[in-house]
Amino acid sequence: VADEDAGGGGQGVQALDRLMEFEVSGCSQLTSLSGLPAMPVLERLQVTGCTRLSSLQGLPPVPMLRVLSLGWCPQVTSLAGLSDLPALGSVGFSDLAGLAALTGFPPVEADAEIILYRLPALQDLAGMEAVTACANFQVVHCSGVQRLVGLENLKTISFRLNLSGNTSLYDIGALSLTAPVEFVTIGGNSGLDQCRALVHIASW
Repeated sequence: VADEDAGGGGQGVQALDRLMEFEVSGCSQLTSLSGLPAMPVLERLQVTGCTRLSSLQGLPPVPMLRVLSLGWCPQVTSLAGLSDLPALGSVGFSDLAGLAALTGFPPVEADAEIILYRLPALQDLAGMEAVTACANFQVVHCSGVQRLVGLENLKTISFRLNLSGNTSLYDIGALSLTAPVEFVTIGGNSGLDQCRALVHIASW
């Protein structure tokens, strides 16, 4: 669904019983996702460039969803409506200028990929307390993030941790892993004491 194909909501979209991938892109008049029919086998949902979208509430049950990607939707200010999703294998939030909190962050699988990219209004990661394990965790160019509050229960990142370009980040103490991580990238965080950060990482 793109451009003028979508109006104020999702009303009028035909039954999507067998749809496995659904992309909503560049729908500048779309304000909500309400009105969509049931999508019982949907595995991938991507919403990008919907500049008037202000709410993620109204999604129908999507029990098979595995991948959620949301980007370039500057009016989205919360994740309300996502907490009832099934455990996901991949979550990507990017260029959401108005997103100030992660309350309602969706559940994820233990081998999930989580990417938070250019979310300037975030100051911490509160709302992610239910995440205990994932494979790939990245917080990149989130210029307002100061601390990793919200990650106290994240104990396993099996493959990659990337904290880069977060210019306000000064404290990573809330993240304390109990299992080895294969790759760690920490750079471009101008407010972070690198030596202190390395000592903390070594304690893992």
